[in-house]
Amino acid sequence: MRPASVGIVLLLVISCASPVRSSVQEWAGLRMHGLLLELVDPETVEQLWFTDDGTVSATVGQRHGYLAAPAYTWRIHGQWLVIGGDDQKFTQRLRALHVGKRTIKVEDSEGRKSVYKYRHEI
Repeated sequence: MRPASVGIVLLLVISCASPVRSSVQEWAGLRMHGLLLELVDPETVEQLWFTDDGTVSATVGQRHGYLAAPAYTWRIHGQWLVIGGDDQKFTQRLRALHVGKRTIKVEDSEGRKSVYKYRHEI
């Protein structure tokens, strides 16, 4: 077998063995897989960690009180990031207003504005 033929066969074997990757999901230009959002608030704790399988691990509560760690689901609906519970009703809907280098300003479905720090954990 000639070297060029070996290279083509090897390329075919590698590409057939590689898993098919799903499209990268983004919201407001941010890649969702591995995204960590942390609410900037002196009293309220809210950290949301997103995975590519549509789940969100959360830490919520008060800075000097109790914390909970619920699990949610997420999806993108137009310009909205929709975070839901087990019953699939949305718990929170966020629309990005401004994305900075490390923060994102959002508006919820009731018009309240918040700021989150963000980073990618993966």
